[in-house]
Amino acid sequence: MHDTRDGRAVRAASPAGEPEPERQPAPVRTLRGRVAMRKLRERAPGWKPARGPHSAGPRGRAGRRLGAAAIVAALLGTAGWLLADRPAAPSHRAAAAQIRSLRPVREAAFGPRGEGDGDNPALARLAVGRAAGWHSHWYTTAAFGNLKPGTGLLLDMGHSVTITSAEVRLGSVPGADLQLRLGGMPMLADLLPVARAGNAGGEVRLKLARPARARYVLIWFTRLPPDSAGTFRASVSGVRVYGPG
Repeated sequence: MHDTRDGRAVRAASPAGEPEPERQPAPVRTLRGRVAMRKLRERAPGWKPARGPHSAGPRGRAGRRLGAAAIVAALLGTAGWLLADRPAAPSHRAAAAQIRSLRPVREAAFGPRGEGDGDNPALARLAVGRAAGWHSHWYTTAAFGNLKPGTGLLLDMGHSVTITSAEVRLGSVPGADLQLRLGGMPMLADLLPVARAGNAGGEVRLKLARPARARYVLIWFTRLPPDSAGTFRASVSGVRVYGPG
């Protein structure tokens, strides 16, 4: 019912006791989704809105393909941004910072037949760190006077550890041939060579080609350097073993 006395249509009030029906809000999520989809399509190069029943033609199909490609590109860009925001993997420098000096629990002189065959066993404990050092017996030739194939110093790490390198301080005169050998048993056959140095003297670094796990570390001389007395013997001090442990 309307009243048109002043020339304007006025809607009649609802009957008494009958409330006017409330308006339902528009579905916001659906609307926003449609708006976002429309914007993505409009940003696609060459996209044109479909026009009537002929929109299924070549141009219409091409437009839909371009629109779909733009949507996929936008989704991939978002995924790339999320992945880029993740923490980076540890660098090689950070991994290298974990390498530390590993302290053995025991040192022993070592010969071809094991610990009971080593040179100067009482001095073995002096070879690690900043101690005075260990030295072998003296021999008449660099090849141990043809008495044995080698001599060395055995380090017991207490348990299996990962090792990357070792450092030793030899006498100042070069001429020593030595090996770094690792193994799980204190026997020469079980201690395998992992690094070598030839005609060495002074500070020597024995670096493994790749990290290895072992409990026993052997510094093994296969040739002796000359000493000031005209004989030949090996001397070792400042031994350090490195690895992540």
